Parts: sequence; structure tokens; C-alpha cells
Amino acid sequence: HEFVVEPELRELERSMQKMADNPILNPASSDQMAHLFYDQWGFKHAMQKRRHKDGGFMERSVDDSARKEIIEGRFKFRGEHITQARGNLRIQVRAEDADERVNFYKNFVSEFDRFQKLKKQDGTYLVGLIKRAEQDADSRIYTQLNLHGTNSGRLSSSKPNLQNITRTKEGLPDIRRLFRASPGSLIVQADFSQAELRVIAQLSGDKELTRIYRDDLSLHRETATRFFGADYTGEQYA
Repeated sequence: HEFVVEPELRELERSMQKMADNPILNPASSDQMAHLFYDQWGFKHAMQKRRHKDGGFMERSVDDSARKEIIEGRFKFRGEHITQARGNLRIQVRAEDADERVNFYKNFVSEFDRFQKLKKQDGTYLVGLIKRAEQDADSRIYTQLNLHGTNSGRLSSSKPNLQNITRTKEGLPDIRRLFRASPGSLIVQADFSQAELRVIAQLSGDKELTRIYRDDLSLHRETATRFFGADYTGEQYA
């Protein structure tokens, strides 16, 4: 938090303030960023209107889906086209600086996207967990395991949810490596292999599904082969 994430967040904030020519721009404020995107720059894209969890709509979304549309160039902006006179006609043509502005907006939103992802990691998995660790004499973090917290019957975790510690992603802090066992102890990770599918095979009596598991084959590889052939790609497998 102190040596890696927080310094980068400050640098990203300064960079965006300079790019937007606004020294008090707060990229952590959704309202300020929406004002910049939609009022000042006039962005229009397919994901700016999103259904909110309360049932309403967000007309000016700056969430990850909205950012992705802009970063990948699927957006329009104010001033992208200008009106020119051609004889008695007035036509819309693309502005000379349109490509330059597209690149500027994409670079800006890429920095904003990085800021948002780092901010979430920092708040949820660093600052939040650090505060809990500081409350214990041995810097331990405890969780509450819920036997009946899910409809599926799976074990769940809360206060905090230690089953939801983010997986390592390229370019983001490796949160899981911050956990250490007490001296003389180990942290062990264990999981059932496709437990639900194996139960389905047993209870259903499906001969093919049972054969796959009895012969120690991979159901997912078998499925990919049947759909795409033996030379399926990693994306098709996933």
C-alpha cells in the first residue's frame, strides 16, 4: 500500500489532472469523471447507459464496461465531425484532428481504468485487510465461515470474505502473496476436482459422463474436442 500502490495512484491522478487541464480533478469521483466524459468531451457509446442494481439506469456510466468501449475505440465525441460548405450543400466531414483526439481520449481513459482497478484493489484488499490485521495482537485476520450461506450449499466466508481474495492479474498487486503462515506453520490450499460434475455423473448414471471420470479423462477437454476437433484453441477450451 505505502510503497507500491499509493505512489502509483498519486502519479496517475497528477497525470490525468494535467491531461484534462484540471488541477483539482478527482478521478475517484464518478460524478466528476462522468461530467468530463459526457458534458465536456461529449462521449457517446453503447455502454454509457447501464442498468443499475436498484433497477434504474445509469445514463452516464464510467464503469469498466464503459471504459472498455472507449479504450477499444468504440465511441463518438463532440467535435469529431465538422460542417463544410460544398457549393450549395453543407456536409459533415471528419475533423482534421479527430485521430489525434481519439488517441488522446483512449490514453486518458486507459490511465483512468488503471486508476480504478488499483483503487479497488487498494481499498478492498489492502487498506481493508490491513485495518483488520492491526486489530489483532498477532496480526491475524479471522473470517466467519457460513455453512448455510449459499443456495448451492457451498461454504461461504464473510467479515471479511477470504474466499474472494482476487486472483493474481498481470500488472496488479499480488494480494495472495501477502498472506504468511505463523512461524512453524504452513498455508495449505486444497480443493475437490470437479466435485459437482462427479456427483452428477454418479447420481445420473450417465454412461458417457461416468466413463470420462472412471478413465481419468478431462470432461472439458472431451467437450472441446467434440465441438471443435482435436486442434481446438485455448480460447475455445475456455
